Amino acid sequence: MWDTDSSIKSSVLSLETEDWSNTEALLLSLLGFALVAAGFAVKVKGDLINGPVAELLRELNTQQDGATLADMLVTLSNLFIAIGLAGLVVSLIGCSGAGCSWRSCLIAYGIDVIIVIVLAVVAGVLAWFLGSGELAYLENSMKANIQRSYRGSQASDTASLAWNYLFFSLGCCGATSYMDLDDWNRTALVGQHHNITLQTTTPLFCCKGLKIFSDTEPPKGDNNWNCAAYPKERNSNFLTGCAKQLSTKLKEYSATLFVLGGIYTLIMICCASSSILLFVIMGRRTHEEIDPGGFAET
Repeated sequence: MWDTDSSIKSSVLSLETEDWSNTEALLLSLLGFALVAAGFAVKVKGDLINGPVAELLRELNTQQDGATLADMLVTLSNLFIAIGLAGLVVSLIGCSGAGCSWRSCLIAYGIDVIIVIVLAVVAGVLAWFLGSGELAYLENSMKANIQRSYRGSQASDTASLAWNYLFFSLGCCGATSYMDLDDWNRTALVGQHHNITLQTTTPLFCCKGLKIFSDTEPPKGDNNWNCAAYPKERNSNFLTGCAKQLSTKLKEYSATLFVLGGIYTLIMICCASSSILLFVIMGRRTHEEIDPGGFAET
């Protein structure tokens, strides 16, 4: 006689596992869309890998003899797009295997999960590597570049545009401080009609509160450009280096990607475990249907 209780328990466990697998597949789909969107956002709209800044970052690194920052950021964005797309495919295969009880889909699902886990681990390691660089390497690299390539706030060459963008977007001045800057006017013409001569201690563009990157319009409440003539930390970025600011931004970006990669990896491990369990349950149920006598009570 066929063990009915065992069959019922197997069916119930199978249904519960299928529901859990479908839930995991839904989570994978949502995370997959999120990772693809994040990857494309960095790749298409990222201010660090597009425009003039990208040219500058191709010459900078945070590790001795390491990859450039631009290369690492592009690789990371491509990896997360690939992981997101793979997650979408995996979730579709998982739903087919769990919903239709196709063991072949579950096998493919398990293999794909392992591949995605490997990609997620690689992305996590690269994200950690991106944020683990020593500040000294970045400072030396940026200082050499700014002294070699920077031509002032009004210059239109690629290197100068990149540096001016960093000054404004990161709130910094120079690689380590304004002392790294050689090419700037110590005497500036200011005022509404540019008819007032101002002796400056630091470049005008080091001032805080500039609406746009321009040294033609003073910060709000500082029409006399005291931020350049008598700079203080409260009104000027003259002691704030771009290397430190960029390093902080990279560490924050790295930490976010590392956490996302870790969460995704844990979910994928759960998916792999449930697919193995469901595969075993399906095999047992198939065996019961083919050979019910094998479960006869003695």
